[in-house]
Amino acid sequence: MSSDLSNIFRWTKEANIKRYKGLLDTKLTSVERDFIEQRLKEELSSANEILANEYRPDSKTRDNP
Repeated sequence: MSSDLSNIFRWTKEANIKRYKGLLDTKLTSVERDFIEQRLKEELSSANEILANEYRPDSKTRDNP
């Protein structure tokens, strides 16, 4: 994955995580809270996977063949 695309994905994940954390600080029904917590968990997992793949020594990108 190119570094530009990787940066876009990372920025998007970070923005989503920040938004979900902010929503958890508001008054929510238990159904809404459960949904937001699940989405936050998924975004954190996805963000960690992107970072792990980006910094793996054997990862290949267009910028680093």
